Formats: sequence, C-alpha cells, structure tokens
Amino acid sequence: MDIMQLRYFVSVADLRSFSETAHEYCISQSSVSKKIMALEDELGAKLFERTAKKVVLTMVGRNFYEHAMKMLDTYDAMQDDINNMVCGRKESIALYTIPVLSYYKIIDYIIKFQMSYPNISVNIYESESMQIFAALMQRKVDFGIVRTNYLDKESYMQWPLVQDELAVVVSANHVLADREKVRLSECRKEKFILPNLAADLYNISMEACKKAGFRPDLYCYLNGRAEYTTKIIEKGLAVSLMMKKLAESIQSTGVKVLALEETVKSTTALVTNQNRTLSAKDLNFVKTIQKIYQK
Repeated sequence: MDIMQLRYFVSVADLRSFSETAHEYCISQSSVSKKIMALEDELGAKLFERTAKKVVLTMVGRNFYEHAMKMLDTYDAMQDDINNMVCGRKESIALYTIPVLSYYKIIDYIIKFQMSYPNISVNIYESESMQIFAALMQRKVDFGIVRTNYLDKESYMQWPLVQDELAVVVSANHVLADREKVRLSECRKEKFILPNLAADLYNISMEACKKAGFRPDLYCYLNGRAEYTTKIIEKGLAVSLMMKKLAESIQSTGVKVLALEETVKSTTALVTNQNRTLSAKDLNFVKTIQKIYQK
C-alpha cells in the first residue's frame, strides 16, 4: 500500500468517478484503475461497486475511507513538521529540464506556482535527456522535463505539456526561404547544425534524415540555447532541424522556419520516477505546470 493509492482511493470515493479522478491527477483512467485494483487485492476486499453509471463505496470501502483519510492527514502533517523543524528552510522541488522553459513559456507556470506557494522553491537545472533520466532513476531529482519520443513509459509517470513537430530552419536568404513547407530530402545537400549526441533532438533528427534517405552532412555540433544555432543559420553557413514552435518563438528576422511534408511529432512532458510517491506539494506542482497543456 502506498500514499498514491490512498489519494486515488479517496478521490474516487469523493468524486464517485474514476475518470474525474484521472483528470484531477492528470493521469490516465487505466492508471487509476490499476492502483485501486492493486489496493483491493492487497486488502482482499472490494472497495467499490462499479456500474455503467456510477461508482459507490462498499461497506468495507466506507470503513476503509475513514482510515485512509486519517492516514493521509497524518502523512501530510508529518511532511510539514519535518520541513519546518528539521530543514529550517523552504520546501523545495528539484527540476531537471532540457532547454525549453522560456521557448514554450513553461517558466511562466513555474513562476505562477512559486507565487501561489511562496514557501516552496523550485530549483531548476538544464541538462539533456540521458542525464535527466539517469537522475530520475537514481532519485537525485524530483521531476524532469523531456521529450517523450524515447521515454520508457513503464518506468516514468508523465504529464504532457507541449506538442510540437520537427521543422527545417534556414537563412532568410536561402533558396527555400519563400516556401512554407518542404520535403526533408530537399535539404540533403545542405550542411547541418546538430545538437550534441546526448540530446533527444539529435536522435529525432537523425531518424528523420534516415527516413528521408540521407545522412546529414555535419557543419558542427552545438550544445546550448537555440539562439546560438540561429546566429549561424542567419549567415547562411548551415541549416538545422528544430522543433517548430520553439524555433518560431525565437522571432529572428534572419531565419525562416519551414514545416516538413513528412510530419515528425514530439511531446514535451513533465516526468518523474514511476515508483516515486507524490506528496501534496508535488501534486500541486504538477497541476499548476500542466495548465499550459490545457490552454
């Protein structure tokens, strides 16, 4: 039995709905169902009567509800006491992220969270997906923000934030610059700026080029903010593959962002270790940050 099972159980009991609980916690309905079924298996009793129209507590479920509420109150009070007495400082959330916060305006929602919960600080570190996944598995960090193309869905809980797609970025003076959409194969003779090998965008780009029938001719690897890449592109020295919304957010007049005929989609998501127990603080953070996806 874990804390999240108790939170899901109480929510389903209060809302009388698995789907509404899934919406409240920003997860799939099947995830809620699996947690409740595991709890029922552990207790050896049914907690809910399920019909097509409603979900109601069984007699055992009503009894267990009272105990679950007491356990959650005790758990949350314990966390507050430990933070106040032992830490002597603010609560904190450690967030590792690929370099997308400002481009997708995710940082705006982190600021909103900190304004709503001034006693909680969010410590942000930029890294690449491989390092973020390693830190999450080793429990060195609370949350990560990554692209989900190569996410092991069995190992991580995820909450989608932004959906985007791959695009070609060329100089405003490039021969293709008057086009709105191109086939990637039309760029096969260009020199490419690629992210470093640890970046998920590197693998996404290489797979796209492979499907288009060529291996990109490397101009350079460039690790860092997208503005560095666009500065080189403006000079007509190379082209690059970037996420379309991200590239458009830079608003450089010296480059043109071209959509691809062959759509390559990617979702940027907030993730955490599947086995991590989410506190009330964590859940409030998730709910606030995921509002960007609901806009």
